[in-house]
Amino acid sequence: MPGKNGVAKSSIQIGNGFVDLIIYVKPKSKDTGIISERGELIFHSTQPPERGKVNASLIKFLSKLTGISSNKIEINRGEKDRVKTVRIYCDDPEKIAGLFAEYLSRE
Repeated sequence: MPGKNGVAKSSIQIGNGFVDLIIYVKPKSKDTGIISERGELIFHSTQPPERGKVNASLIKFLSKLTGISSNKIEINRGEKDRVKTVRIYCDDPEKIAGLFAEYLSRE
C-alpha cells in the first residue's frame, strides 16, 4: 500500500473502458467525501440511508470528482448494502484511477 493514504489495489480495479471502485459507505456523516483508511475507500455522506439518497449522493460526488456524467456511473453490487461496487465508464481508466490517487493524497 503506497503512502499514508494509499489505496489497496483491490479497491480500484481498471478494466477495458471502465474503472470499478469498491467503496464502504457511511451515511449520516458530518461531511461528504471519500477517504482511504487502511487501504479501503470510504465514502462519507450527509444523507440518511433511505430511498437511495446515499447512492445518489455517491454517484453525484463521483461525477463531480471525475468530470464524468452521472449516467456513466452505476452501482453494480451492493445497492442496499454498506459495501458497494461502483462502475465508472470512461475512455481513459488509468486517468480516472489517477484522479482518485491525487484526490486522496490531498485529504
